[in-house]
Amino acid sequence: MFQDAIALGYEEEIYEDLKNFGAPNVSIELPIHKTLTSRIYTLAYNEGISVVMATNALLNQYNTSLFLDHGAIVPLYFINKYYKGYKLVHITYAALSDIDLYKLGIEINRAVKELKEDAIFIASGDLSHKLKEEGPYGYNVSVEKCLNNFLIM
Repeated sequence: MFQDAIALGYEEEIYEDLKNFGAPNVSIELPIHKTLTSRIYTLAYNEGISVVMATNALLNQYNTSLFLDHGAIVPLYFINKYYKGYKLVHITYAALSDIDLYKLGIEINRAVKELKEDAIFIASGDLSHKLKEEGPYGYNVSVEKCLNNFLIM
């Protein structure tokens, strides 16, 4: 969402579907875990990490709204087949320094422990953008090798 800040989704719920990807019957709607999201935000902010609470009021200023992207929908789709009744903390990546991203992970862990939450951390990245020359970022053989090694394991 932002180039210079980690965005934490902060509405009652978050929704999206895959109709733009030819699967209009696939949709996800989940409640946001606002207590945990708030705690992560506060801890990260106090550590000097560039974070923002992504509300629809804020995002409307940028002609967008809070939504799940396909990088989140796909793993959540499979999780929802077996597990329901959970709340989501939706964090959107920004190109911060490795140190700040590491510190954010520490603060996420701290917030989970402080609130005594059961939590699963799912990181999703779309490396497929680099698997074809005509893709948005061109072909990268290292990405293909990485994905092939991952799929073999």
